[in-house]
Amino acid sequence: MNINPFFKNKGPFKIEKLLKLSGIDNNENFIKSKILDIRDLSTATKDDITFFHSKKYEELASKTKAFFCITTGYLKDYLPNHCNKIIVDNVLIATAKITKVFYPDSVTDDFDSTVKDISKTLFKKKVKFGKNVLIGKDVLIMATVHIAHDCVIGDNAIIVNGVALAGHVTIGDYAIIGGLAAIHQFIHIGDHAMVSGGSLVRKDVPPYTKAAKEPLSYVGINSIGLRRRGFSTEKISEIQNIYRILYQKNYNTSQAVGKIEAEMEATSERDEILLFIRNSQRGIMKGYNQLKMN
Repeated sequence: MNINPFFKNKGPFKIEKLLKLSGIDNNENFIKSKILDIRDLSTATKDDITFFHSKKYEELASKTKAFFCITTGYLKDYLPNHCNKIIVDNVLIATAKITKVFYPDSVTDDFDSTVKDISKTLFKKKVKFGKNVLIGKDVLIMATVHIAHDCVIGDNAIIVNGVALAGHVTIGDYAIIGGLAAIHQFIHIGDHAMVSGGSLVRKDVPPYTKAAKEPLSYVGINSIGLRRRGFSTEKISEIQNIYRILYQKNYNTSQAVGKIEAEMEATSERDEILLFIRNSQRGIMKGYNQLKMN
């Protein structure tokens, strides 16, 4: 049933056809199903497709009734088992493309065009963008930054002069990337992380951490940044204890993850760190002492 009072719904679509029309690659053999509409996590039914792009909606995601959901590998485990996960690099652009299939009269943007202006984001001179770039709110991008295709930059991030992002890089909320840093394709830099200027980033940088040296390695948590953003002393101490186990106790990553899960109280920060590590495509950066031992 068409519940949108403004635009005509062109559905239903078989899931294979919907993804093909949207230009979304699909390697999964999904159950052949007809999808009636695209709706949000809370209102989607078993006949709809939905989207899940931010951990802040994890509670809604865990309760969604949708049969299909557009999401990322980083977030897929929050969704219920009955929900088929369509994994993409850029959830919001994929969602917009699917919306255009259902409601072609509602969308006029060319999603493959270069980003030229983002509300509430400050761009300095000579910033260059690739295609399909998504930038959050209140971001500062300084002069001569290069952002390649399919990158995602979270809210309140700061990218300093001369930084180069290869394709499919994800920068988390409140992350800070120091000047002239070069970031390899498919790298994920977590929320509240800080990368030193001039760094060569070849591995994922977990949330709340500081990364420096060559090769890039863990040099502590971003405690000053966390205090400025209202994290309590107790919460900062908890995050420090998690990373002591990961980087300073001579465990390998799998052993450290097991220890953290067994010994640290379950909190949103602990779970975010563990999920980041498990979903890392390129592996996380090492601790400086771990690199010296190798």
